Amino acid sequence: MEFRAVWFPRDYDTAVAFYRDTLGFEQVGGWDRSPDDKGVLLGAASGIVELLKLPAGQQYVEPAGISLYIEVDDVDALHARLGGAPPVDRPWGQRQLSVVDPDGVRVTFFSPI
Repeated sequence: MEFRAVWFPRDYDTAVAFYRDTLGFEQVGGWDRSPDDKGVLLGAASGIVELLKLPAGQQYVEPAGISLYIEVDDVDALHARLGGAPPVDRPWGQRQLSVVDPDGVRVTFFSPI
């Protein structure tokens, strides 16, 4: 059994590059059957981020009210690699680092304090 977060980003190639190359999510699967039939599976902790190519003619729907929370071993090491705003300590015992993907989805990485 597995958990997947699945969506159609506005620009498939940009989103794949962001999650795979910038954030370092491991590509664990995918397909490229035609220009309108592409998808990628990216490992994110114990789940999968699945990005699908928006077929020509299908209207893009902007994501709203969605965030991804992903536990990592060391938020500070991730921040050293990504840069941006510094991690923050939360009163519930987590150190968090948030970034926003090209479609506006907030991705928050956390480590227990």
